[in-house]
Amino acid sequence: MDRRISQAHTRRRERSPALAAFLSFLVPGLGQAWAGEGRRGLLVSLPFIAAIALGAGTIVAAGGLIGVAGIVVDPAVLILLLLLDVAFLVYRAWAIVDAQRVARGPRGWRRPLKAGTAAVVAILLVVTTAMHGVVGYVGWNGYDLVTGVFGHGSGEGPAWGDDGDTAAATEEPSLEPTVEPSLEPATPSAGPSDSPSETPSATLEPTLAPTPAPTPAPGSGKAPYWAKDGRLNLLLIGGDAGPGRWSLRTDTMMLLSVDLATARAALFGIPRNLYKVPLPKPYAASYAGGVFPDLLNALWRAGQNHPKWPGNDKTRGYRALSATIGNITGVSIDGIVSIDLNGFIRLVDAVGGVEINVPYQIRDHYYPREDGSGTRELLIEPGLQRLDGSTLLAFARTRHMDSDYGRMNRQQLVLKAIRKQINPCTLLPRLPELVKIAKDSLYTNIALEDLPQMLALASKISTGRIESYAFTPTKGYPMTVTKASVEKMRRAVRDAFKGDAPPKEGAPDLSLLSC
Repeated sequence: MDRRISQAHTRRRERSPALAAFLSFLVPGLGQAWAGEGRRGLLVSLPFIAAIALGAGTIVAAGGLIGVAGIVVDPAVLILLLLLDVAFLVYRAWAIVDAQRVARGPRGWRRPLKAGTAAVVAILLVVTTAMHGVVGYVGWNGYDLVTGVFGHGSGEGPAWGDDGDTAAATEEPSLEPTVEPSLEPATPSAGPSDSPSETPSATLEPTLAPTPAPTPAPGSGKAPYWAKDGRLNLLLIGGDAGPGRWSLRTDTMMLLSVDLATARAALFGIPRNLYKVPLPKPYAASYAGGVFPDLLNALWRAGQNHPKWPGNDKTRGYRALSATIGNITGVSIDGIVSIDLNGFIRLVDAVGGVEINVPYQIRDHYYPREDGSGTRELLIEPGLQRLDGSTLLAFARTRHMDSDYGRMNRQQLVLKAIRKQINPCTLLPRLPELVKIAKDSLYTNIALEDLPQMLALASKISTGRIESYAFTPTKGYPMTVTKASVEKMRRAVRDAFKGDAPPKEGAPDLSLLSC
């Protein structure tokens, strides 16, 4: 027995314990095998091999990285991954230490641990801990984000916070008021104009060429509730609250509509100054003639002040606005994403600014300061440049040099620029700050259960080829909404994806998951 141990020790005396530890840092068990213990190395490597196989199988089964992202947004999955991360850290640390021990020889014949080897092992343990610490850091912040921003729905409609009501956002269309029409839907806009125009302008950007429709939720056997009409319709809101304003005004409102069969997408700018907008049930009963007697951007505030309207103190205004915009555009709003504009500034600054091609000079002699302390001179020169949060918000908000309708087009440019530049690799260092901004400034009624399918659909849309529409008036201010003008808006939304898609230009933008 002693002879066999002596022979094994002789075979290993040239094996470097430090190198063995490094090899098992790369692949657990590899260092043990290199040191002469092949069977031990194989056993040590089994958990690592199983983890690789499980990860690859999950990617294949989920249909790619986007599908995996849809799985890991589940809070229970995130907690499980955090626990597995800790267990894997312990396993890898043990494999590193065990590899150098095996290379030093069997018990009774083991060579002393040298200072150099101890230093290498210590460094490898620190690096391993740091690697798993990053995974835990991302996982915990992801858990904090999804549980702090997204809600849980029933799978039958949008989640509306804690009021327990998951009914669809829109009611049956209501078009009672009939006055002379004054609102015209414009075709895709080539850019902001100096004044509202009755003549349709050129397409801003082509959409993505047809791709297969998204599949139903894994294991559900049926399409999600929002797929029943063949579209995903999201209401994007910029809430203008802050100093000098006693409540929130929804000055930025855009309808994002995605055709599920082709993955073509369109943005519709909803003017904030729509006047006498027809209201659906049950909101119509609150006003004479069933129309809202103020500008549309005041409806959120009105909803908050109507305690008998559907919803609670957090959701009532959003529900009323969502139902009303769905009513005048003829679609069911499947979800809302709203951000406070002060949070928008913080978000843009946190990611280091946004690169955008300013189409023309922006000059405003009386642009209001964010802190409510008066006005300032605003000048943004044309050309490709990186704008900080305050300047980018000013680019999107100013309207003195043109109009609300030019502003709508600029807001769509900003939205596309931000989406195009989302890159998790650059966001990781600022993740806690981004999560805090989202929890402070972002509201959505999209349920966690709906995120996997929505992410799968988002992966098929090219941000460079989303068509942009703006509804502009033929005359008059404010823009009085009539039966005829509502019918025109509905027709524009309904027919947005008719005909062939514009020619494909480049590959789909997958920057959500690329580094």
